Amino acid sequence: MYALKQTKKWLGEIIEISLLRRGGRVMESITNVETKKYFAIAGAVLLVFMVGRWSAGQSPTPAKAQTKKAQTARVEQSNVTVQHLQELLRQSKQMTSLQREQALGNYINKQIRWKGTLKSAYSSEGKFLAVLRHSVKPSWALGHRNVFVTADFAASEKKKLLNAPKGSLVTYQGILSEYTGSAKKPWRVTDGKILSVETVKPTTKSK
Repeated sequence: MYALKQTKKWLGEIIEISLLRRGGRVMESITNVETKKYFAIAGAVLLVFMVGRWSAGQSPTPAKAQTKKAQTARVEQSNVTVQHLQELLRQSKQMTSLQREQALGNYINKQIRWKGTLKSAYSSEGKFLAVLRHSVKPSWALGHRNVFVTADFAASEKKKLLNAPKGSLVTYQGILSEYTGSAKKPWRVTDGKILSVETVKPTTKSK
C-alpha cells in the first residue's frame, strides 16, 4: 500500500511540474525523456513491491517447515538383541568414552522387539513399569547370565500387565532409550507395548 501511495504522489508531481505558465501560455517544463524516466522509476517500484508480496506468500514459515519435518520423522527399527548388547558392553571396556558412546549410539533411540520373563510390575508417577529378565549366554562365560530390562508402559497396557502372572513370557516392543550403567538393570525401554503374554507352568521336581 505504501508503494502505491508513493507512486501516485510521484505521478502528481510529474503533472504539476510539467505544466508552467509563461506569458499566459502553458509550456512543458520537462522533456519527454525526463517524463519517461519518472514513469520507469515508478514502474520499477511497483514491480519490486509485487515480487516481494509474491515471495512472502510462497515462502513457508519456520513453524510450518518444522511441523512438516516432525510429521515425516519416524523411529528407526533395530533387530539388536540383548545378548548382542551385552557382548558390546564387554568389548566397550577396551574403548574410550567417545568410542563407547558411538557404539551404543547405533542402537539407542531405536525401536526394539524382545521377549523376556516378567519378574515384577508396578506403577510409578502415572506410569506402569515392568522388569523383564533376559537369559543370555555370553561368549566369555560358562553357562547363562540374567540381564534385567526396565520397560515403561502406557496406561493402555495396564490391563495386560494385570493379567500377566509373574514368570510369564512377555513379547514387547518399545524404544531403547538408554544404557543406565547399572550392572543389574543396564537397559531402559520406553513407550512400551505388550504384544503377547505366554503363561509358563511352574515345573515340579519329582520325588
